[in-house]
Amino acid sequence: MTFIDTLKQITSEDRRRDYGHPTYNFIRIALVWTLYMDFRITFTPIDVAWMSSGMKLAREMNTPKFDNVLDNAGYSACIGSMVDILEENGLRGDETPDDAYRFLSQLDFGEMYVILSTGNRDNHATLIQLYINWLDEQRRNES
Repeated sequence: MTFIDTLKQITSEDRRRDYGHPTYNFIRIALVWTLYMDFRITFTPIDVAWMSSGMKLAREMNTPKFDNVLDNAGYSACIGSMVDILEENGLRGDETPDDAYRFLSQLDFGEMYVILSTGNRDNHATLIQLYINWLDEQRRNES
């Protein structure tokens, strides 16, 4: 199996079967990291991919392994996939971490728990839609 074939199998089949689409999985991770940091730092799904890639690079510096190279390519593929999904859902890419912080700080813990504790795609889509609606309202108020 070629490198590209292996990468496709991991990102499109194995990981998606285990964790769901990277956008929704990385949203869950970003929320967990944000909660863990008590909102002092707000993470986005794209941050999760870049930071995971950085972790693999740090591991590679200590012990070179093919797994690190493969996973790094996988995180890059995930970023492209997430950008596509976020754009399809109306996010324009000009959202800032401050936007995400203000949005997340309005959600109560129960709402976040429901979103984090389930692999239900509808809950993740609801989170994205809530965020889009909130951003639209903020933009209307600024006008």
